[in-house]
Amino acid sequence: MSDRTAPPRRLFAVPPAPTFDQATAPLPPHDFHIGENNSAHIGQLPNFRAMAFHVIGKAPMLTPVIHADPIGAGVYSLGALIGDATLKLLRPWPLYGNDAFAADPAQSLILDIVDTMMPLSPGADGVRFSFICRMGEFLEIALHHPGRLPAIIASIDALTNARLTERARETLITGIDPGASDLWIEERPAWALAPGAGGAS
Repeated sequence: MSDRTAPPRRLFAVPPAPTFDQATAPLPPHDFHIGENNSAHIGQLPNFRAMAFHVIGKAPMLTPVIHADPIGAGVYSLGALIGDATLKLLRPWPLYGNDAFAADPAQSLILDIVDTMMPLSPGADGVRFSFICRMGEFLEIALHHPGRLPAIIASIDALTNARLTERARETLITGIDPGASDLWIEERPAWALAPGAGGAS
């Protein structure tokens, strides 16, 4: 009889490590609750980290270097959507008489969103980049085209939680935000327009 101890027998197979499958995974929570109970805070926003990982690879983009960008347009659509939601969160709304309610100062709220709600991992960090660009677009319009602000402010006032949630759902599914132009349409400079499209002929 051998003195060696037989290795223990494995009675159950070790299950494979779980993998994330976008095609079968349920959509992460994406409901917006901005302004509920006459308050405004980042707790009324959905989990942007979970949403960011869900849209990686959605709506692949063609590039001149590679056939298709594996990150996709979804992360950039989501970042811009978060920018619109942030403007809605920051917009004061009237209460009674001459009173108005407003969220925390814009700079601290934007920092909180960037630092605590945005992913840092490669790929998903495109959401952070797109969010900052969206806020920069608004700042550029305010500084260079202030005449456009009344229409944009009116669009922010008209933006509802239901619309933001609808846009988020479609972005999570397809990577494309159907309301990308809800607040403003990006205007290209005259030099970038093709002949006959408003640029130099």
